[in-house]
Amino acid sequence: MCGTVHALGQNRVVPKIVDHDLRRASIIDGFLRVVARDGIDGATTRSVSDELGVSTGSLWHYFPNFDALITGAAARVMEDTTRRISAASAGARGLARLYAIMGELLPLRRDTRDEAAIIVNFWGRVSTRSVLAHAVGSDETWWLDVREAIGEAVADGELREDVSVEGLVHLLASVTYGQQVAQVADPTVAPEQHLAVVDAALSPWLHHH
Repeated sequence: MCGTVHALGQNRVVPKIVDHDLRRASIIDGFLRVVARDGIDGATTRSVSDELGVSTGSLWHYFPNFDALITGAAARVMEDTTRRISAASAGARGLARLYAIMGELLPLRRDTRDEAAIIVNFWGRVSTRSVLAHAVGSDETWWLDVREAIGEAVADGELREDVSVEGLVHLLASVTYGQQVAQVADPTVAPEQHLAVVDAALSPWLHHH
């Protein structure tokens, strides 16, 4: 009996271990590469599977549907944006820090325009599937950074002391999301136009010496 058990053990096929999280991350990477190359409309199930060199069916072993893939990509975009904000604003203060932050949030470059397309597409899906919103990380740290930068600008005399900090934070958040939608709706919008909206939001509160 022991010999039989031993023989069976020798012939047993050990299943290949797949790192589920790593595989999901690689699919998101492929999706983001397709978006960067072909735009959000070109990021179909077929194009993503071709990019990864796998069958379309294999994608859905790791994501239940395309909504889940978009959600994963949106979460990645938010994580990447948080890291970029930290790097871009390091050592800056006041208005310089504020513009460094906004420079990573607004669709000013090719990468941030691609990201805007993903985020706008995600929020469009959220409007009919509210459960998706809970699957993406919070952007609260962005606005904490913005709030601190505004406070520094007031302390340094760059912005007027009577500025409504919370009001300006909410306005800049609205500007960010609004300009992302504007970019997706009209890809010809120039970076200067996005920044001009930020200038207009800050202009009433600038402390003129």
